[in-house]
Amino acid sequence: MSFPIAEPMGRTRYGVATATPLIWERLFIVAAVTVYATDGFRLIFPGEADSVSLGYRFAHFAFYGAFLALILRRPGDAIASLARAPELALLLALPLISVAWSINPQETAQRAIAVMGSSLLGIYLATQVERALALRLIAIAFT
Repeated sequence: MSFPIAEPMGRTRYGVATATPLIWERLFIVAAVTVYATDGFRLIFPGEADSVSLGYRFAHFAFYGAFLALILRRPGDAIASLARAPELALLLALPLISVAWSINPQETAQRAIAVMGSSLLGIYLATQVERALALRLIAIAFT
C-alpha cells in the first residue's frame, strides 16, 4: 500500500506537470521563505560576530536537504526545467566552479553551497508548485 505524497498531477506548465502541495508542504514553504527573508536562523542560533554557530549551519543544511528531498520526488521536472534554461543551470554552477580560482577556496566553497542550497527552494517552487499558489505562499510569508 502506498501513501501519496502530493495530490494528483495538475496543470502543466511548460510541459512539466505540477502537483498541488499538501498542507505540510505549504507550511514548509512559508516557513522557509520567512526564515530566508528575515535571516531567522541567525536569531535562533546566534554566533560570534565574524562566525556562525554549528546550529545555524545544521539548520541550513536541514532545509537544503528538505528542499532536495522535495525535488527528488519528481527529479524529471527539475531536470527538464533546467534543460530548457541552460543559462540558469550555468548560473547555478558558477559559484561551485569559482572555487577553482578563488583566493580562499574554503570560504568560497561554503558560500557556493549556501547559494546552491537556497536556490533549491526556487527550483522546487518553479518546477513543482503552480505559479499562483507559489506567489500566494510567498505573500503569506511576507505578511
